[in-house]
Amino acid sequence: MSSQNTTIIHRIYGAFENRDFFTFFSLLSPMIHITQCPEVPWGGVFQGFEEAKAFFGKVNAYLEDHVAIERVIDGSDRIAVIGRGYGTIKATGRHFDVPVMHLWKLQDGLAVRLEIVLDVPTIHAALKP
Repeated sequence: MSSQNTTIIHRIYGAFENRDFFTFFSLLSPMIHITQCPEVPWGGVFQGFEEAKAFFGKVNAYLEDHVAIERVIDGSDRIAVIGRGYGTIKATGRHFDVPVMHLWKLQDGLAVRLEIVLDVPTIHAALKP
């Protein structure tokens, strides 16, 4: 099952990068639980499709972002993705490059949980007006 889960994770990131949100959301459980540190403007806890859409909408309001995967750690039903988030802060045009870690939990071929950790001081510096 674990190699199938890493394949699903790569499909999720590919869909996100291509802005193929139909495929992206088809790989998330309707009960998806997303946690992003509250120290960023788009942070918080989001439960279910509608709140997941609200979360990604908030991210999109602040950032033009991409994820460069540096490492995938296969923990069977839990997959850690380590890499860098990079792009542009929309309000200022300032570029950012921040270390990130995404911890996913998969069940029955769908992502049921996503915990996002990023380097808060780095993103705060980029967000300054």
